[in-house]
Amino acid sequence: MSEYDDVVAAWAQATQALVDLGRRCSDDDFTQATECPGWTVKDQLSHVVGVERWMQGEPEPHHEVPDLPHVHGELGRRVEVAVDLRRGVPGPQVVDELETVRAARLEALHRPDVDPRAPTVSPLGSTMALVDVLRMRTFDVWTHEQDVRRALDRPGDLESAAAAVAVEWIRRGLPRVVARGARVEPGRVVVLDVQGAGGFRDAVTVAAGDDGRPAGVVLPDEPPTPDAVLTLTTEAFMRRSCGRWPSAGTPVEVDGDTALASRVLEAMAVTP
Repeated sequence: MSEYDDVVAAWAQATQALVDLGRRCSDDDFTQATECPGWTVKDQLSHVVGVERWMQGEPEPHHEVPDLPHVHGELGRRVEVAVDLRRGVPGPQVVDELETVRAARLEALHRPDVDPRAPTVSPLGSTMALVDVLRMRTFDVWTHEQDVRRALDRPGDLESAAAAVAVEWIRRGLPRVVARGARVEPGRVVVLDVQGAGGFRDAVTVAAGDDGRPAGVVLPDEPPTPDAVLTLTTEAFMRRSCGRWPSAGTPVEVDGDTALASRVLEAMAVTP
């Protein structure tokens, strides 16, 4: 299989997992609150439906989102449209819709004329290769799958192909987190030791980038005495990176400069 085929398979696995979870939901299950403020289990499914319909080329529906305490800014309102539109729709019907759009997306992704490197607009408005947009979508779908699993106390898929794609997607952004988010001083070294399925150990330092701004760099060899080492499980790394767990509530072992480690942990939340 090609790299593109692997990513499509991971996306397919994550979306199917959401469908399967939805099929097992009772009416009460659909109403359970999740770690996304204001969103229930059904809302999580509605969100994925809305984004995948947009990825399929459907226009965004015109809908006025009411003022809700968990909705902030223009992007928040855009994201909420698909969710709010389906608040009166029965849960099983939302699952049916997810299954339908999943089938249509798979058919489109498997067309023989698909170019994995074709410039593609992501749901966030940035343009990147199609295969990278699919990585982003796999990360998002898998994250919402985990939101549903935690709400229903049905753990799983922490070692799946989709999980591996999701972890690697967040790992790619660590140099920026260290340099721009945590504002780690040039020359200092922070090690992220993520243990479990898809785990890794990266030593990141900060140097001047081509534009003169601080840039994070993953070192090929870890120095003997890094300034701070953060050790955490894959689940803790991902829940914190996805903004689901506060930094104070994230189980992490720190060796070295605790203040520096706290800055990195605080900056790790790359999604709201």
